[in-house]
Amino acid sequence: MAIDKYGEIACSQCGAVAGNVEETCFGLSTYPAVLTVQKKKDHDITRIINGVCGRLGLNSKVAYEARRIAESITSERARNNPVETAFFSMYMACKYHCPVFCSKLVTEFRQMGLKVNERNCLKVLNRFCAFYEHPRDESHSYLKMYLERLKSNDYIKNYTDILVGVRSTLLWAKVHEFSMSLLNRFSFGGYSTRVRVVCVLHIACEKVFKLFGIENPITLDFISQYFSLDKNNLRKAAEKILVSYYENLG
Repeated sequence: MAIDKYGEIACSQCGAVAGNVEETCFGLSTYPAVLTVQKKKDHDITRIINGVCGRLGLNSKVAYEARRIAESITSERARNNPVETAFFSMYMACKYHCPVFCSKLVTEFRQMGLKVNERNCLKVLNRFCAFYEHPRDESHSYLKMYLERLKSNDYIKNYTDILVGVRSTLLWAKVHEFSMSLLNRFSFGGYSTRVRVVCVLHIACEKVFKLFGIENPITLDFISQYFSLDKNNLRKAAEKILVSYYENLG
């Protein structure tokens, strides 16, 4: 089965179009069954997500985000069972909305029979990276919001006003420009939009502040506490971005 140039579902072997299926076309004659199986999987994933959210007391934002992520995976027809898809979707949603629940999710899904623990959960998650990307327009809106929050921080504002003065406007423009460049050039699955944006902001600040001849006050310690993110997770994501960045320079 395939989508033809007119946007219709057609058999890749004989060219028959769904809705006008010849008896000899086995591919399209079984298509309704394929849809039925997929619909059942979608229902199972939603049921698992809603059930886990209820048992752990997670809010509606997590459930909504998890369902949205699951839809982006199932729309690509990724061949993974509903429990794995639900786990990935909920883990990514929790990393953004309430990261403290991530370890509870691992425990919950292990009780459901998923072979996952704190050490190997990323291996399970990485299987889905090819089917899930963060929308770039979403990343850009987060970037704008988080950059404004950094600029308005009293400590950072006083620091740049004293050491850079009127050039602070140019400094932040350069930080924004470099951050945008990183977001547009590189795409990393396995990390929430929030983590990716904070990472590129940290990297951009490291580069730009050094260019202006001053020490970067926006360290990993500062930025992880300021945005309530796990420092070790941020460091790993930042290292991954930097490796790709320097490989492209070479």
